[in-house]
Amino acid sequence: MGGLEAWIATADLIAIAVIVAVATISRFLLVRLVRTLTRRALAQAKARREGSGTRAENLLAAVTFGRQERYEQRTATIGSLISSLMTVAIWGIAILTILAVLDIPLAPLLASAGVGGIAIAFGAQSLIKDFLSGIFMIMEDQYGVGDVVNTGEVSGTVEEVGRRVTRLRDATGTIWYVRN
Repeated sequence: MGGLEAWIATADLIAIAVIVAVATISRFLLVRLVRTLTRRALAQAKARREGSGTRAENLLAAVTFGRQERYEQRTATIGSLISSLMTVAIWGIAILTILAVLDIPLAPLLASAGVGGIAIAFGAQSLIKDFLSGIFMIMEDQYGVGDVVNTGEVSGTVEEVGRRVTRLRDATGTIWYVRN
């Protein structure tokens, strides 16, 4: 035996291959589920906007502003966010499981990751604040693409609302990126 087989047993290699396969398939299926649900929600929003529902549904949509395109943008953004979070969670669990298969002790690793996470959190407070503000801003529909806003630093038309920054174009055509 030489190389990798001397360090890792064949059973461990098979277990790692199964873990990677399960993680890949799980991620694929869950992301596909989120995309399907997002498309279904977008189709329902389009149907509401076009008024293809019953009279009561059309009245409810008109009263609750269900005909706005922002609902579609918000739904697509939240679907993308959920897909990203699921990908990180699935692969994080897969990596920890592979480390356990390789008999690498996880307790010291997780403890140091916790301490490191706290240090990174203190250093990245503004990044985390911007990210959370962006998510709440999208969910609360504070402003959307096409709106003219004044952020204090710059006034302009919103071109893109992201989870961390908003892209504005001012009256002179200059593009500005404003933290959420």
